Amino acid sequence: MSIYEIDLIGSEFSLLSESKVKTIVNKVLSFSVAEGRVLPSGIVEVCFVEPVLMKKLNFEYRGKDYATDVLTFSFCDELAPVLNPLIGQIILCPEVGHAQCTQFGTTPIKEEIRLLIHGLLHLCGFEHEDVSSEVAREMELAEDTLFEELKSLT
Repeated sequence: MSIYEIDLIGSEFSLLSESKVKTIVNKVLSFSVAEGRVLPSGIVEVCFVEPVLMKKLNFEYRGKDYATDVLTFSFCDELAPVLNPLIGQIILCPEVGHAQCTQFGTTPIKEEIRLLIHGLLHLCGFEHEDVSSEVAREMELAEDTLFEELKSLT
């Protein structure tokens, strides 16, 4: 059984409390295990950042010159538990997420929940870009299912 520690950075930029972030992370990771997608034990880092930093990271790692809403970095490999207990990093930009609320017909806190779920699903191996529509749909269904279970945290 995997054991996870959750580190929270930049919480002053988020509407989500530390306990809500931990609840979401634990729920998504438990869901992932039930789906057969098990991560090694270690630290999951959740970082909330401002648009300037998110734009820089998005350009540096994806070649896209704009602030995005969420980025996921996985550090899972065979040596991860030995060399680095950090198994992944979810970087969210609440300001970008909040700006999308009208487009998605949601509230800022619900959008933060959705983005955190989305980033965590990527960490667990779910994908929606450059994959078949069936694989993308699997991630979409997982995200919708988890969001329905967690949106009451608002």
